[in-house]
Amino acid sequence: MRKGERRLLHTATAAAGGTGLVYGLLKYIRWTDDPFSLVSHPWQPAAQHIHVLVVPLLVFALGVVWRDHLFGHWRRGRREGRRTGMSGVVLAAVMIGSGYALQVATSGQVRTWWAWVHGASSTLFVSIYAIHLVVHRRARRRLTAPPVTAGSVAQNARI
Repeated sequence: MRKGERRLLHTATAAAGGTGLVYGLLKYIRWTDDPFSLVSHPWQPAAQHIHVLVVPLLVFALGVVWRDHLFGHWRRGRREGRRTGMSGVVLAAVMIGSGYALQVATSGQVRTWWAWVHGASSTLFVSIYAIHLVVHRRARRRLTAPPVTAGSVAQNARI
């Protein structure tokens, strides 16, 4: 993956996850004592709009890295990070699909169900994404580390 693609994906994931977290906190924590209020916090609608505007950047970033990174590693048979990577792909599909379904749901119960699916899959996606980064960094360090020989171990033991 190129440096720009990596930055785009990290930035988009952080922005989508951060705005989603802020929106969720503003929506589901009661910030007002007014029982007739449609919004729980005055910034809730703005947070929702920002989240909806930022998320297509994440969808675009996932599409950009699909060919070279996701499909490329799978095609070359690379094993490091495969479980977290494939889990992330499945969770991203559920997250994106439930986000769109949430916007078009008309029934209150269906909307609540999609909101739970979207929140859970998004939380799991961000968590798996972070774990995937750790797995890849460890694999990269292992590949670039100098080989350990008996002489280097003995020399390091004397220091």
